[in-house]
Amino acid sequence: MNFKVASDIFEKIPKLYIGVVVAKGVDNHREYPEIEEKLSQAVAAAQQRFADTAVKKAPEIVPYRDAFRALGFNPNRFPCSVEAMFSRISKGKDLLKTIRHAA
Repeated sequence: MNFKVASDIFEKIPKLYIGVVVAKGVDNHREYPEIEEKLSQAVAAAQQRFADTAVKKAPEIVPYRDAFRALGFNPNRFPCSVEAMFSRISKGKDLLKTIRHAA
C-alpha cells in the first residue's frame, strides 16, 4: 500500500493530522455479534448526541467543514464523511443496514 498526501494540503491546512489504519486477516463476510452490539450502542449514543443539534454546527464537525472550505470545497454541497454519517444517524437511518448492504 502506498499512501501519499500532496504537500500543498499542509499549506492550506497547517494543523492537519492524518492517520491510516491497516487491518489484515479480517473476514468482512462473517458476522460478529459482539462488534454489532458495540456499534449499535455507538449509534444510539450518536442519535442522542445529535437529537437537538444541527450536525453541521456541532463543535466536533466544524473543523471538518473549515478544512473543506480551505481546500476549496463547499461543505454544504460536499459534506465530509463524518458529517454525512452523523446526519444520517440523527435522522434515524439504520447505519448497520447501510454497512451490511455496502459490504
